[in-house]
Amino acid sequence: MTRPLPFDYPSIIKETGALQTIFFDHRELLNSQLKNFIKEFESKRGDHDVQGVRSLMSQLNREAVILSQVEEGFTHLDPTIASIKQTNQRITTLLAQESSHQEKRYLLRKKNEVLEEQDRNLFSEKLQADREAFDQQMRALSEKLLQQYQL
Repeated sequence: MTRPLPFDYPSIIKETGALQTIFFDHRELLNSQLKNFIKEFESKRGDHDVQGVRSLMSQLNREAVILSQVEEGFTHLDPTIASIKQTNQRITTLLAQESSHQEKRYLLRKKNEVLEEQDRNLFSEKLQADREAFDQQMRALSEKLLQQYQL
């Protein structure tokens, strides 16, 4: 028999998403810092440095898109987990039924073995009784012949 899953996956997934947001989603802070940084760079540096900062911002935007896609993926996991739990319950039920059938089969096999042993014993006893009856008849006939021919 299988045991139920030891973890509550939906809550683990939600907590993982929350931790990811806390530790890896620094968009608000970075956006404000980047705006100030760009203003300083525009006043002090040339276009080369500004292009680097813009590429960094576009990379942060791509990261935000990826993060939203990952969070959306987590929302699709709930039906999958429910399906897995339902399948697990079905498998558990089938295993219990199979175990019950095997137990019944085992008991029937043992009962048949006992019946076969009893049949063998009865057959053996019948053969022994027939042999003794035959031996008795032969002795009786032998004595009769001996008396008839007086040997």
